[in-house]
Amino acid sequence: METARKITVAVPPELLERAQRASGSDITQTVRTGLQLVAASQTYARLRQLRGKVRFTRTLAELKADRRFAVDTSTAIQDRQVLMAPLCSRTSARKRA
Repeated sequence: METARKITVAVPPELLERAQRASGSDITQTVRTGLQLVAASQTYARLRQLRGKVRFTRTLAELKADRRFAVDTSTAIQDRQVLMAPLCSRTSARKRA
């Protein structure tokens, strides 16, 4: 289980109110979200430095084709689960009888 640290922070009331309105959350969740954004900003900065320096070996058309395949596959799996559900419930009912 993850432990949390309890902290005391002096924050200007107007800033806290604006942040809470923007996040739509209570004080704790607003502060957590703010800390996560600050922690992620360094990663975003490193990614921006890579802009234009990374060469992709696949074309946009190939990436879109993969996406269509993934969507078709997940839809087929979901359809199969929906179709199998009544059969599975009948089998369970027979076993209970």
